[in-house]
Amino acid sequence: MWKTLPTLAALLGSAALLMIGNGLFSTLLAVRLDLEGAGETRIGLVMSAYFAGLVVGSVVCGRIIGRVGHIRSFAVFAAVMAAAALAHALRVDAPTWIALRAVTGFAMAGVLMAIESWLNASATKENRGQVLAVYMATFYLALGLGQLLLNAADPAGFRLFSVVGIFFALSLVPVALTRAPTPVLPALSTFRFSRLWEAAPIGLMGAFVAGLVLGAFYGLAPVFARGIGLSLAGTSALMTMAILGGLVLQYPIGHLSDFVDRRLVLLLAGVGAGLASGAIVLVADRSTTVTFSLIAGFGGFAFTLYPLAVAHVNDRLENEERIGAAGILLLCYGVGAVIGPALGAAGMQRLGPAGLFAVLAAACGCLVLYIQWRRIHVPVYPGETHTAYVSVPRSTPVASELDPRSEREQSDDSTET
Repeated sequence: MWKTLPTLAALLGSAALLMIGNGLFSTLLAVRLDLEGAGETRIGLVMSAYFAGLVVGSVVCGRIIGRVGHIRSFAVFAAVMAAAALAHALRVDAPTWIALRAVTGFAMAGVLMAIESWLNASATKENRGQVLAVYMATFYLALGLGQLLLNAADPAGFRLFSVVGIFFALSLVPVALTRAPTPVLPALSTFRFSRLWEAAPIGLMGAFVAGLVLGAFYGLAPVFARGIGLSLAGTSALMTMAILGGLVLQYPIGHLSDFVDRRLVLLLAGVGAGLASGAIVLVADRSTTVTFSLIAGFGGFAFTLYPLAVAHVNDRLENEERIGAAGILLLCYGVGAVIGPALGAAGMQRLGPAGLFAVLAAACGCLVLYIQWRRIHVPVYPGETHTAYVSVPRSTPVASELDPRSEREQSDDSTET
């Protein structure tokens, strides 16, 4: 681990700067649109566009990186993100911002693919799990720090957009100055959706609902916060509480799932996120302290849904199928994240700010009912192997290469032959 630290420092520095800017950016856009009176539907569409761009970029950007190289691709994508961030301040209307958010999501997929494939090339069989853990901690902490920057200036002005652009531009510096050799982008194997649905339908549903829930939360929670009367400082603190809650509960929930039925733990995580969401609906306009506590609990459970779904899928697949399946799981997550803000916006239109969490509670409830139905009809999976839980990023298919389960299993296969 220590031998790879110089390379990791540069890449993680770029990742941190990116996520600080992106954490501020998503919250800033929701708050600014709310100040402009855009309405929940338009805000939801703007936020959905980012995830649509991210999904498309995850499919396309690998070819661009393979053609022109990591550093030049990173420079192009980061420059596009910085330009798009600044362009938001030039024209404030929903159609323009929908297009700009889609461009931002596409470019974000490109820079993350470059970073994650580089991290993968720097990792070894012995330290892959450590590299992934450090990357995830950097990811979450940077997102949380980005939320706090919302208080740095008036969101009705242009300065915060400039701050976002500065962070996106600065993310170029560590990667551009690194002396590490340029890696080869890993080939992403194809995988049939039908095979994954046959093997682990709960995993697919879990990934889809995780995307729906977190996409809606990231896009509309700032609007919810302002709707219940929170200040800018309160809004940024609420978003930070959810992210830190997710960071804190990752390990204990994941560790539990390594020893008991993974489907049961995923069900309980859905129950926890659903109950927290339902309780927020009841107390949102009554007690800020209780609301913040519930938000932390919601984040703690909701942020484990996707890693639990991935771990369940890995339990049900052969060694050579796991990396290919990761792309489908991320696609399911992305589709859910595109749909989530639109559904959340519809709930807020009908029920007010708390309607967001009513929709999230309903989504979690549907997941819980489906898992329980499957557990009744298929009580035990024949021949299932229990793999270790790993907190995986919900970014691009390349990140699946960092999963130490794949390296471990491939090593086992080569030893047997």
